[in-house]
Amino acid sequence: MSIHFLRARAITPLLLATLLLLLIVPTVCQQVEGHDRGVVWERIGQEMINHAPVIVLTMDPADPNTIYAGAYHNPGLYKTTDAGNSWEPVSTGLEGLAVFALQVDPKDSQTIYAGATNGLYRTTDGGDSWHPLSGQLPYAAVYTIATDREGNLYLGTDGHGVYRSDDGGQTVVPLGDELAETSILALVLDPEARTIFAGTSGQGLYVSHDAGQSWKPVPDLEGAYVSDMALHQYDSDLVFACTRRALWKTDNGGLSWEVADGGLEQRVNTVTFHPSHSEAVYAGTATGHIYRSTDGGGSWQSLSEVRRAVYTLIVDPANPALMYAGSWDGVYKSLDGGLSWELSNRGLGSVEIEALVLDETNPQILYAGNTADAVYKSTDGGRSWRNTSRGLEETEKGRGVLSLAIAPPHHRLVYAGTNGRGVFVSTDGGESWAPAGPVQQMGIGAIVVHPQDERHLWVRVFFDRAYESTDGGVSWQPRWEGMSPELEVISLIMDPHRPAVLYAGSEDSLYRSTDGGASWRKAGLEGQTVFSIAFDPNDPEVLYAGVTDGLYRSHNASVSWDPWGEEMEETTISALVVNPTDGRIIYAGTKYHGFFWSGDGGRTWLAANTGLDSSSVDVLAVHPTGRLLYAATPNGVFRGVIQ
Repeated sequence: MSIHFLRARAITPLLLATLLLLLIVPTVCQQVEGHDRGVVWERIGQEMINHAPVIVLTMDPADPNTIYAGAYHNPGLYKTTDAGNSWEPVSTGLEGLAVFALQVDPKDSQTIYAGATNGLYRTTDGGDSWHPLSGQLPYAAVYTIATDREGNLYLGTDGHGVYRSDDGGQTVVPLGDELAETSILALVLDPEARTIFAGTSGQGLYVSHDAGQSWKPVPDLEGAYVSDMALHQYDSDLVFACTRRALWKTDNGGLSWEVADGGLEQRVNTVTFHPSHSEAVYAGTATGHIYRSTDGGGSWQSLSEVRRAVYTLIVDPANPALMYAGSWDGVYKSLDGGLSWELSNRGLGSVEIEALVLDETNPQILYAGNTADAVYKSTDGGRSWRNTSRGLEETEKGRGVLSLAIAPPHHRLVYAGTNGRGVFVSTDGGESWAPAGPVQQMGIGAIVVHPQDERHLWVRVFFDRAYESTDGGVSWQPRWEGMSPELEVISLIMDPHRPAVLYAGSEDSLYRSTDGGASWRKAGLEGQTVFSIAFDPNDPEVLYAGVTDGLYRSHNASVSWDPWGEEMEETTISALVVNPTDGRIIYAGTKYHGFFWSGDGGRTWLAANTGLDSSSVDVLAVHPTGRLLYAATPNGVFRGVIQ
């Protein structure tokens, strides 16, 4: 693995609270004396397709042309006022948050409630600005919101059960001790809120017949993961529940349940009723297929399909032929009742780049890993790109590639770490791909290749530790002796001066191995989350570490560390590279604070964000001449010219 690249892993929920605090902390950067260098950025990769994983859609009941889309990635909320022809972000106050649930106030369509990563939010101006509600709620995601006829709110939370609010979210009360420690993914209720159904994350389906004061599990769905439910708008006894194993139905208010998947060939993620046809129901599946039933779920017919998993469906009540589907790659629109669909993503989403590598033997060649469309390749220094993903397996979340590595010296051999399918390999310069070995159900966050052995690999696995392969990824062995069982490795890199030395950043310290990963010992930075490590190209003893609250430097190969760069304090540094021609020049990408550079070995820093249309930088790559930089961000790829 080249020393000029380091990928930062995505921020986990455990770190979200800390990072949100950093959003309000100003970063002051002083002018670097004695250096007039700067970096001017330009967006490249316009050929890459925008995506936004839309997990909830809601329509303004007063204006069906106005629709809100909640997304899993930042920005978490979009709005259209022209029936999906164009979208714009409406996430002021929701920065950095995913939006899981949306509910328009039945009495005032300018008032909307959003369930987000860290709680409940409200807008009173149609989404222009959002404000957190109810400090009485636990600090937890709100996955689902429902309202009764009076406009009272019912909230399903992550790990804390169900809450009700009678005053627009200002105060809340918990409902029922039985669900107090349960994650609630779906809620539906009759208009009077006497009967409430609660779908959980792996603990089955519960029903309350006393407005949530007590709950009883549904025996047939014990242990089920209930992702969505739908209650008929005119017959509240009729309810559908989507689980990972089957679609379930009750037509007697939950007294009994039956499987209702006749004709369904894929797992159903979401169901919705036709607004005027009492027996018509639509279902969206994990493979992107759209089904319709005209007999209340007794049988199903396949209508069409979209590219990726469907998570939400809505139908225009004034024009039922007009439908919208929220999918892993955005919003699809149908004008013919679901028979055909077109992607309707103008202004929606971004090109989220997770991996970026440059071929140092031919710096005109770059590879970019995308969360939805796998791999893009450029052969002209980033001026143009094309998708080269043949052979990478499609999943319900696309063909996401999270890490890339070029194998020296055979630079047409490229490894790709995927989102849940293990390691893939290309032997023709990224033109085609195949599994390196038996497909592993693992997300690969980083790949390190031995500089003298193209088949000798190390990887870090999401929510896990490090693994080693000596046969090109055909087989893997765990390599975590000396690491605690609960540890998650967040960054992994090889010392370019000493190939037997590996560094692994974790959520609470840095680890070092001097025997190729066979054993590990702590190497300082206790209490820090280590996202990035960079090496001085001229001095093997000098290392830099980017952590949650700034930069550290070691002058003795990690024996000890010193806080470094006062201007970078309390800034999460997600990517670091050192200029290969001048070890005094260091570049840093951050979470939410953009890009910085230092010309004096990291003592002082200067922001350089002209042309960089992203507040976060996840990967940095530097040209061997030291005159060009490339940045992978949640908003695409950028090229920086060093002045």
